[in-house]
Amino acid sequence: MTFSPTKTSKGFLSTAILSALLLGACSPSSPESVVRNFYQSVAKGDVETAKGFLSDQVVQLLGSTKLSTALRQSTKEIDACGGLKSVNVDLDGKGEYREGTSTLEFKGDCSAQTDEVYLVKEDDSWKLAPTK
Repeated sequence: MTFSPTKTSKGFLSTAILSALLLGACSPSSPESVVRNFYQSVAKGDVETAKGFLSDQVVQLLGSTKLSTALRQSTKEIDACGGLKSVNVDLDGKGEYREGTSTLEFKGDCSAQTDEVYLVKEDDSWKLAPTK
C-alpha cells in the first residue's frame, strides 16, 4: 500500500509504519506532541529523529533499513503535496496507552489526510505503536 498524494488515503501512518515505517531523544511531554513532532520530522526529512518517535516493537518488526526507506518515501510524498501545513491530533485513553486520529493538512492541493494512531509509554516516553 502506498500513499497517493492525489487522493485521501486512510492509512498514511499505517502505511508508513506497516510497510516499512512513528522520538525518544528529546522526549516530548505529551502523546499529542509526539504525533506532531513525528510528522514534522518526517516532513523535514529528519529520518533519525522520526525513528526515535517509534516504539521498539515497530523498529523490531520492520528493521532499521526498511524503516528508514519508508520514512524517506513518506518525506517525498509530503513534499509532493506542497509540504506539511498542520497536524491536528485527537487522542483518548488512560495510563500507558492512547489511541485516536491525526489529521495532516498540506500546503499544496492534496486533500487532508486522517490516520489512526496508537501510542504506548516506553521507558517513560510516549512512542507511536503499530496500528491494530
